[in-house]
Amino acid sequence: MDNQIVRKIEALKAKMDSLGTLQEFDNNPEMKKEIIAFLQNNFDKIEEDNIKCYALYPTHVPGFDEVVPFLLQIFKSSYEPDSSYKWKIGNALETIGTKRKEYIEDMKKLVLDKKHGISRQMMVLALGKSKDESVVPVLIQLLDDKDVVGHALSALAKFKSPELQPYFERFLDHKTTYIRNIAKRTIAQIEKMASKQI
Repeated sequence: MDNQIVRKIEALKAKMDSLGTLQEFDNNPEMKKEIIAFLQNNFDKIEEDNIKCYALYPTHVPGFDEVVPFLLQIFKSSYEPDSSYKWKIGNALETIGTKRKEYIEDMKKLVLDKKHGISRQMMVLALGKSKDESVVPVLIQLLDDKDVVGHALSALAKFKSPELQPYFERFLDHKTTYIRNIAKRTIAQIEKMASKQI
């Protein structure tokens, strides 16, 4: 069964590649419907995690909001918190970069639910990418969640607000280098922006 699905994915991928540009994909509702129908009809039949990850390839398109409800549905229904394909769902959502309020509300609830483990990481980045001010309190709350703290800090950095500087200062001496670097870089950006306004 997985081999047949792989061939279907490869055929879809070839169709997408033939479109050439993102605008051509965006103006092709039939292609979008075909991808969503393929996933709805086949995703639950796939047994191997790596094939599930491959099946999600066609969803990694900026602005492909039509597929977001399906992605959120399979994320919610999975009880494997640290599976690679579940993390890949979040990665697809980050690539899509939806700004639709109803999807953002769903994602806010999901990232706060610790049962989803590290698979929430890229969904946290998707919230930061949205630049929706309503996600800021959620991201601040996630700074105390060890599974997603670095991603929450990185997402919060998208807002570059002086009011948020104390949250970055908390991490200047963090044991993890990349988290310290996010804090230092964001504080420097905030201070640079503030100096220009003087």
